[in-house]
Amino acid sequence: MAYSYTVNLSCANRAAALTEIWVRMAAMGWTLHDDMSGSSYQVWKSNGENADRIYEYIQIEYVTANTIKFIAFGYWNASTHAGTNGTGLSTQSVTTSESGFYLWIYGNKSLVKVETKITATYYRTLFGHLPTIYWNTPVSDLTQNATSGSSVTLHVTSTTGFVAGSYYQIFGATGEGRDKVQVSSITNPTDMVIASLPRNYNTGSYIGTCPSSFGVGDGNTFYNTCTWLTAGTGTAAGSCTRYVPVNVAYEVPDVRTAKDLIYPMIYQCIYASNYGMIGYCDSYLFAAYDASYSSEDTYGVTQQDFGTAGSGGNNTLTDLNKSWSTDQWINKAVIITFGTGIGQIRKISSNTGTILTVSVNWSTNPSSDSQYAICDEAYRVLDITSTTLGMACREGV
Repeated sequence: MAYSYTVNLSCANRAAALTEIWVRMAAMGWTLHDDMSGSSYQVWKSNGENADRIYEYIQIEYVTANTIKFIAFGYWNASTHAGTNGTGLSTQSVTTSESGFYLWIYGNKSLVKVETKITATYYRTLFGHLPTIYWNTPVSDLTQNATSGSSVTLHVTSTTGFVAGSYYQIFGATGEGRDKVQVSSITNPTDMVIASLPRNYNTGSYIGTCPSSFGVGDGNTFYNTCTWLTAGTGTAAGSCTRYVPVNVAYEVPDVRTAKDLIYPMIYQCIYASNYGMIGYCDSYLFAAYDASYSSEDTYGVTQQDFGTAGSGGNNTLTDLNKSWSTDQWINKAVIITFGTGIGQIRKISSNTGTILTVSVNWSTNPSSDSQYAICDEAYRVLDITSTTLGMACREGV
């Protein structure tokens, strides 16, 4: 797992933010594919946290002053410095300032969130692969090149779950395109016949009900590179919206033990007249629906203990009123909930009977007025308002 994050980093200017973004992208496992820093952009690629997706690409561009723009592509040619199967004008950006601002980054090799704050205004984007695709039909990749024509046999890793007569989407691994195709017949466990294949597709291309869930958005809207019915090599993008799975006014039991705050981020396709769920994220980045919270508030899941510190060091918190078992809190999260250092979340690396040691030094050391909570998981809420669905980003991991 390559989950990595930056919390409330004070950036003097856009260049400082870009440096931090490059560091985090590499730590998450993304690969720098085309370094065009001389033309004010870089292109990074990822095949998902489990390396089970087609490689797709995010162009991070900073041509416009005080702006970092994010554009998703299904394919990027590093020789010609051009992308295809992209999201076109459906780009997202965050605003920066040469007078200073704050930066948050959360994510892994699948999905990344970037957010900036200037004075009291937040700017956000979300990009990458939705970690889980909804469709039961497995996505299968081509094991041999396929030539355009009628009654074309595709050699794939598996035909399990595919149904003769049904339509699927094929998505090119090296920029061939994206097309709706019909499976005429399934001849064996690794071969299927396509009624008509509009263009050539190379080895590694994917076919399935939802062969790609890669895209870019602001968290509430997500523009994906290969929506149902999208065809060709252009830059048309499907639009997906975040879906509220339940009436959050009611308690839903066993949703990571959180009552009304965090739920999986589920995205529903609203492209043309085609509706349906395409995928979701239910690890590290969650949807936050409770408007009683404000951006940057912290939230603990399954509180195990709490108290008030007597003192604190660079990476310690001492509470002489406790008598914990040695190392009983390893890998739990501690949140400073009130007083000096409020809002900080850290992973506990060890503990004695009265002292917690955290894995990353405090930004502000706890003091005698610092109230704290020890939780199984800890999140920071961003973007949430009375009218906007927020996001809960995990820390203390």
